[in-house]
Amino acid sequence: RPNASGTMAVSGASAINAQGVAVVNGGNGTFLLKGGMQMPLGSLGAGSSGGWGINTAGHVVGSSRLGSGADRAFLFDGATMYDVNTLTVAGLSELLTAATGINDAGQIVANSCDPPLAPSAPPACRSYRLDPGSRPETAMMVEYYNASLDHYFMTHVAGEIGILDAGV
Repeated sequence: RPNASGTMAVSGASAINAQGVAVVNGGNGTFLLKGGMQMPLGSLGAGSSGGWGINTAGHVVGSSRLGSGADRAFLFDGATMYDVNTLTVAGLSELLTAATGINDAGQIVANSCDPPLAPSAPPACRSYRLDPGSRPETAMMVEYYNASLDHYFMTHVAGEIGILDAGV
């Protein structure tokens, strides 16, 4: 987690999944470690990041410090780091500052923390379970052109796709 100077303290590994991929925090960022290879996750802005959880799919959650100094919960999907606040549905009035865990169903545990009221007081935090939304089902779709009719057709029917693939 960020220290008093706003940089990430070298803290070592914070999580590991069933495939042996570890989330490691150090310096000014987070990276994945697998088989001796390191992959930096980056950050949401010019600041640092800290990863706290990883699931079997390799999705990582944590906290990223923005250039402004504000912290935001993040989700890294293996290619891109997202601000979790941009992924939640309308109605959550809290600003999520850190995500601390993710399971194989994609559920995320995230916190919203207010600054401490006094220098020696702990911040006031609330925790939330975020459930992934349903995704629309997708189906294979094939478009083909019939020259004799001068017309394009589309189908998702497996039998029709098979006939088209066979050139019939």
